[in-house]
Amino acid sequence: MNVAFLIGRVGRNPEIREFANGGRVAQFTLATNRYWRDRSTGERREKTDWHRIRVRGGASGGLVDRVSQYVEKGMRLQIQGEITSTTVINDRGERIPVTFIDVRRSDGIELLDLPRRRDTQDEHPSADDADARNAGLGPLASDATTSGDADAALPDIADFDDDMLLPDSALDELGDPDLA
Repeated sequence: MNVAFLIGRVGRNPEIREFANGGRVAQFTLATNRYWRDRSTGERREKTDWHRIRVRGGASGGLVDRVSQYVEKGMRLQIQGEITSTTVINDRGERIPVTFIDVRRSDGIELLDLPRRRDTQDEHPSADDADARNAGLGPLASDATTSGDADAALPDIADFDDDMLLPDSALDELGDPDLA
Protein backbone atom coordinates (compact mmCIF):
# COMPACT_ATOMS: atom_id res chain seq x y z
CA MET A 1 0.00 0.00 0.00
CA ASN A 2 1.33 3.43 -0.97
CA VAL A 3 -0.40 6.08 1.17
CA ALA A 4 1.03 9.21 2.78
CA PHE A 5 -0.76 11.28 5.44
CA LEU A 6 0.64 14.74 6.21
CA ILE A 7 -0.49 17.69 8.32
CA GLY A 8 1.32 20.96 7.74
CA ARG A 9 1.23 24.46 6.33
CA VAL A 10 1.09 25.46 2.67
CA GLY A 11 4.38 27.06 1.55
CA ARG A 12 3.05 28.86 -1.55
CA ASN A 13 -0.27 29.54 -3.17
CA PRO A 14 -1.03 26.70 -5.59
CA GLU A 15 0.40 27.00 -9.07
CA ILE A 16 -2.07 25.79 -11.72
CA ARG A 17 -0.73 24.37 -14.97
CA GLU A 18 -2.72 23.38 -18.05
CA PHE A 19 -1.46 20.88 -20.61
CA ALA A 20 -2.15 20.42 -24.31
CA ASN A 21 -3.97 17.13 -23.62
CA GLY A 22 -6.55 18.95 -21.45
CA GLY A 23 -5.12 17.86 -18.12
CA ARG A 24 -4.52 20.28 -15.30
CA VAL A 25 -2.25 20.13 -12.27
CA ALA A 26 -2.19 22.21 -9.10
CA GLN A 27 1.19 22.16 -7.38
CA PHE A 28 2.19 23.58 -4.01
CA THR A 29 4.44 22.69 -1.12
CA LEU A 30 3.56 21.64 2.41
CA ALA A 31 5.84 22.17 5.41
CA THR A 32 5.77 19.63 8.25
CA ASN A 33 7.84 19.57 11.42
CA ARG A 34 9.57 16.75 13.28
CA TYR A 35 10.54 17.03 16.94
CA TRP A 36 12.91 14.99 19.10
CA ARG A 37 15.02 15.34 22.22
CA ASP A 38 18.80 15.33 21.80
CA ARG A 39 20.08 12.40 23.88
CA SER A 40 23.36 14.04 24.82
CA THR A 41 22.07 17.51 25.76
CA GLY A 42 18.41 16.85 26.54
CA GLU A 43 17.58 19.81 24.29
CA ARG A 44 14.42 19.73 22.18
CA ARG A 45 15.23 19.73 18.44
CA GLU A 46 13.08 20.52 15.45
CA LYS A 47 13.37 20.00 11.69
CA THR A 48 11.05 21.29 8.97
CA ASP A 49 10.51 19.00 5.98
CA TRP A 50 9.09 20.26 2.69
CA HIS A 51 6.83 18.07 0.57
CA ARG A 52 5.79 18.68 -3.03
CA ILE A 53 2.03 18.23 -3.39
CA ARG A 54 0.52 17.61 -6.81
CA VAL A 55 -3.23 17.62 -7.42
CA ARG A 56 -4.42 16.37 -10.79
CA GLY A 57 -7.64 17.03 -12.63
CA GLY A 58 -9.42 17.27 -15.96
CA ALA A 59 -10.02 20.29 -18.15
CA SER A 60 -12.65 22.03 -16.01
CA GLY A 61 -14.16 21.84 -12.55
CA GLY A 62 -13.06 19.28 -10.07
CA LEU A 63 -10.41 19.19 -7.42
CA VAL A 64 -7.87 21.45 -9.16
CA ASP A 65 -10.42 24.29 -9.28
CA ARG A 66 -11.33 23.81 -5.62
CA VAL A 67 -7.67 23.83 -4.60
CA SER A 68 -7.13 27.00 -6.64
CA GLN A 69 -10.11 28.67 -4.98
CA TYR A 70 -9.59 27.68 -1.32
CA VAL A 71 -5.97 26.70 -0.65
CA GLU A 72 -3.48 29.49 0.09
CA LYS A 73 -0.04 30.07 1.59
CA GLY A 74 0.14 29.57 5.35
CA MET A 75 -3.07 27.53 5.58
CA ARG A 76 -3.02 24.32 7.61
CA LEU A 77 -3.98 21.24 5.58
CA GLN A 78 -4.21 17.53 6.04
CA ILE A 79 -3.11 15.70 2.90
CA GLN A 80 -3.67 12.08 1.94
CA GLY A 81 -2.04 10.91 -1.24
CA GLU A 82 0.26 8.52 -3.01
CA ILE A 83 4.04 8.91 -2.99
CA THR A 84 5.28 9.20 -6.57
CA SER A 85 8.91 9.51 -7.67
CA THR A 86 10.21 10.50 -11.08
CA THR A 87 13.13 12.33 -12.66
CA VAL A 88 12.95 15.66 -14.45
CA ILE A 89 15.41 17.85 -16.34
CA ASN A 90 16.16 21.09 -14.49
CA ASP A 91 16.98 24.45 -16.09
CA ARG A 92 20.67 23.46 -16.41
CA GLY A 93 19.81 20.28 -18.33
CA GLU A 94 20.56 17.94 -15.41
CA ARG A 95 18.29 15.01 -14.56
CA ILE A 96 17.15 15.26 -10.95
CA PRO A 97 14.98 12.94 -8.86
CA VAL A 98 11.68 14.43 -7.68
CA THR A 99 9.16 13.02 -5.22
CA PHE A 100 5.54 14.16 -5.02
CA ILE A 101 2.55 13.38 -2.89
CA ASP A 102 -0.12 12.91 -5.57
CA VAL A 103 -3.67 13.74 -4.47
CA ARG A 104 -6.33 12.36 -6.77
CA ARG A 105 -9.47 12.34 -4.61
CA SER A 106 -11.36 15.23 -3.03
CA ASP A 107 -11.18 13.56 0.39
CA GLY A 108 -7.37 13.67 0.08
CA ILE A 109 -7.27 17.33 1.14
CA GLU A 110 -8.80 18.60 4.34
CA LEU A 111 -8.77 22.28 5.27
CA LEU A 112 -7.75 22.73 8.90
CA ASP A 113 -7.97 26.56 8.70
CA LEU A 114 -10.79 28.73 7.45
CA PRO A 115 -10.11 30.22 4.01
CA ARG A 116 -9.71 34.00 3.81
CA ARG A 117 -11.20 36.17 1.12
CA ARG A 118 -8.67 36.57 -1.64
CA ASP A 119 -9.89 40.05 -2.57
CA THR A 120 -8.99 41.52 0.85
CA GLN A 121 -6.15 41.24 3.31
CA ASP A 122 -8.73 40.88 6.07
CA GLU A 123 -7.87 38.31 8.72
CA HIS A 124 -11.52 37.29 9.06
CA PRO A 125 -12.80 34.05 7.49
CA SER A 126 -14.56 34.34 4.16
CA ALA A 127 -18.31 34.65 4.01
CA ASP A 128 -18.60 31.49 1.96
CA ASP A 129 -17.26 28.98 4.48
CA ALA A 130 -20.17 26.73 3.56
CA ASP A 131 -18.97 26.74 -0.05
CA ALA A 132 -15.54 25.47 1.02
CA ARG A 133 -17.16 22.84 3.23
CA ASN A 134 -19.30 21.68 0.30
CA ALA A 135 -16.44 21.87 -2.21
CA GLY A 136 -15.11 18.47 -1.19
CA LEU A 137 -12.14 19.79 0.76
CA GLY A 138 -13.15 18.33 4.12
CA PRO A 139 -14.20 19.99 7.35
CA LEU A 140 -13.05 23.47 8.25
CA ALA A 141 -11.35 24.53 11.47
CA SER A 142 -14.67 25.43 13.11
CA ASP A 143 -15.72 21.78 12.71
CA ALA A 144 -12.40 20.24 13.73
CA THR A 145 -11.44 19.44 17.29
CA THR A 146 -7.83 20.39 17.87
CA SER A 147 -5.85 21.21 20.96
CA GLY A 148 -4.57 24.69 21.61
CA ASP A 149 -1.01 23.43 21.02
CA ALA A 150 -1.70 22.31 17.45
CA ASP A 151 -0.49 25.59 15.93
CA ALA A 152 2.68 25.54 18.03
CA ALA A 153 3.63 22.16 16.55
CA LEU A 154 3.44 23.43 12.96
CA PRO A 155 6.01 25.60 11.20
CA ASP A 156 5.49 29.35 11.07
CA ILE A 157 6.18 30.01 7.41
CA ALA A 158 4.90 33.56 7.13
CA ASP A 159 8.45 34.91 6.83
CA PHE A 160 9.79 32.74 4.02
CA ASP A 161 9.00 30.98 0.75
CA ASP A 162 10.36 27.64 -0.26
CA ASP A 163 12.06 27.07 -3.60
CA MET A 164 10.77 23.58 -4.34
CA LEU A 165 8.42 24.34 -7.20
CA LEU A 166 9.79 22.86 -10.38
CA PRO A 167 10.81 24.98 -13.36
CA ASP A 168 8.30 25.22 -16.21
CA SER A 169 10.43 22.94 -18.39
CA ALA A 170 10.28 20.19 -15.78
CA LEU A 171 6.51 20.52 -15.38
CA ASP A 172 6.03 20.38 -19.15
CA GLU A 173 8.08 17.18 -19.22
CA LEU A 174 5.98 15.63 -16.45
CA GLY A 175 2.65 16.49 -18.05
CA ASP A 176 -0.39 14.65 -16.78
CA PRO A 177 0.27 10.91 -17.16
CA ASP A 178 -3.38 10.08 -16.44
CA LEU A 179 -4.48 11.90 -19.56
CA ALA A 180 -1.55 11.17 -21.84
